[in-house]
Amino acid sequence: MIRKVFFGSLSVLLVASLMIGNPIYVKASEANTRVENEVEGDIIEQNGLLTCEDVVEKFVEMINKVEHSKISSLYQSEKSKELTTFFADEENRNNHIGVYNIISSELLEFTEVDYLDVQNMLYEEYGEKPEVYVMGMDLRVFEDAKYFYNGINYFLISFIREDGVPRIFEMVSISDPIQLEKRGYCFSDNYSVAVKVMEARKSGKFINGYGRTFDSINGNSIFLNAVINQRTVPTDSTKVRYMNSSKKTVSIKFHDYCLGVLAGELRATKFDGTVRRAQAIAIKTFTWHYIIVPQNPTAGYDLTYASQSYVPDKISENTKVTEDYNAVKDVWMESNGGAIFAAYYKKGDYSDQSSLKNGGDFKQEGARWLKDNKIATTYKALLKYYYDNSSASTGGAIRFFDSQKNEL
Repeated sequence: MIRKVFFGSLSVLLVASLMIGNPIYVKASEANTRVENEVEGDIIEQNGLLTCEDVVEKFVEMINKVEHSKISSLYQSEKSKELTTFFADEENRNNHIGVYNIISSELLEFTEVDYLDVQNMLYEEYGEKPEVYVMGMDLRVFEDAKYFYNGINYFLISFIREDGVPRIFEMVSISDPIQLEKRGYCFSDNYSVAVKVMEARKSGKFINGYGRTFDSINGNSIFLNAVINQRTVPTDSTKVRYMNSSKKTVSIKFHDYCLGVLAGELRATKFDGTVRRAQAIAIKTFTWHYIIVPQNPTAGYDLTYASQSYVPDKISENTKVTEDYNAVKDVWMESNGGAIFAAYYKKGDYSDQSSLKNGGDFKQEGARWLKDNKIATTYKALLKYYYDNSSASTGGAIRFFDSQKNEL
């Protein structure tokens, strides 16, 4: 059964009127008047939160009461540990990182969706089928950011149960809101804002819930009032917000990050050339996707050390790593529908790959087998073997283009 709950009175007419006027922004200095209230113990158990809706309402309440550090207690145990480290860092609070950027929040919509209908939009792997909801919130923030911004924000939020009670496992922006409408889901009129926000992100712009552009994928203000081609690609100025193994979030230049991941994944000489170049394009596509749709808005980062093997110290071990990366630095990949998708990849086996064709996961050892057996001998052919007509590119083949938006 699909559950649907609408909250508040915000309508699309109100949204339209707000877009015409000037939204209210808050000076960063006001943060000094907001004192965090600390807590001990398990909030879910203390408050008898038995439903996912109960947990989300408590999440909103904590934000409005300036009790951000309590939020970690609403998450699954391992996720809670990660967030506890985030909330303990004074820099995150002082700089309004992640959920610390939110001043006030109103829950507008909370609609259950089937996990199988949104599986390709969630990052985490699940041992058991989670409960997943579309959540709409009206937010007031210190400063617009891609994680949380002024106006209507929509997210997918998943729950798993520990000891019979629901705990948040993942909360991400909806990377393809139109997909849910095509699958028959009906949402409030506010959902149209989610569609506009994500369409803008595909074009390289970040807009808030009022339609105001506040940043571009390259962080360059000259783009803000320009007509941007849908294929605005990352550049050397594009930054990745990366949480390292010390649970510290740092900003890394896009190409530096991707090269470090390539060294971490495929620095062995047996991958020199074609296979490594295919892997480089998959890494760039995966990273680009999560710049557009960050893995963890709550903690304010795009990717984590658990997402990819970022090992920049290993680049020097094989000069071919940099050579292969540079050979395809100007080559980009998108799905048949024009989406910058999460291009998943795994080690795989050096064996017949016929059962894995169109499977949606690039196999590193499998690609080497395909090349050696002359089944797919170019980096494009290797990528097409795994991603064409898959869950990553439903309805057709992937496409390639260069930084000038020319088809390749």
